[in-house]
Amino acid sequence: MLNRFQLAFLGAAVFLQRAAHPLSRQKPRIRVRKTPPLSKSTQLFSGIERFWRLSGTPGAQSATVHPTRSFAIMHAAIYDAVNAIDRKHRPYLVRLSGVPRDASQEAAAAAAAHEVLVALYPAFKTTLDAQLQQSLAQIPDGNGKAEGILIGQSVADRILAARSNDGSNAPPIPYVFGTAPGDYQSTPPNFAPQPQFTNWSHVTPFALERANQFRPGPPPTLASDAYGDCIRPDQIPWNRQQHDRDGR
Repeated sequence: MLNRFQLAFLGAAVFLQRAAHPLSRQKPRIRVRKTPPLSKSTQLFSGIERFWRLSGTPGAQSATVHPTRSFAIMHAAIYDAVNAIDRKHRPYLVRLSGVPRDASQEAAAAAAAHEVLVALYPAFKTTLDAQLQQSLAQIPDGNGKAEGILIGQSVADRILAARSNDGSNAPPIPYVFGTAPGDYQSTPPNFAPQPQFTNWSHVTPFALERANQFRPGPPPTLASDAYGDCIRPDQIPWNRQQHDRDGR
């Protein structure tokens, strides 16, 4: 559907055309294209987006568990559920056998997302149930829909089981602030008494072999030339232009 700016442009064009041809009595034909309805996939994944936003509700997430864990579990379940039917890609974790190719991928995706989030956010089960039904209502009833729901639930349960002992429930490790030069200190604006997620390096990674697989090396020692080069005034980005201009 045309917006008001497009309609205004069309109106101006029609006016100018008729002004240029005052003898013409033919009325211009304006064809307005109707916006096609959203596809089932778009509607269903809009529902999944609502699930995603709900998980970020203040107070819904444990202060010691990073919310990205919930998102990763949910999307891993969605991926493997859809891929179990589509079979075009390598599974992330779950490989099902005997899955009918005519099962609904949309139903599998919605059911997988719902199964994960109800397990992780049980206090929001009523809202999640309602959103799931709203999503599934877009799919015609039948064996394909029923099979898709079962596939999504089965994959989600397996993903949840695989992550049930991943170390995310461990309490944060107390951090002792040092007093020597270069020791980490609490930062503004909150100056938190403790760093957050100090236990997260011990959580089983989703894709890496280990948490420190690509960790860079330590910074140079304070007494080294390399450290001095890093903090030289002419090496600080906002000082370089002035340094180059002054030739100092």
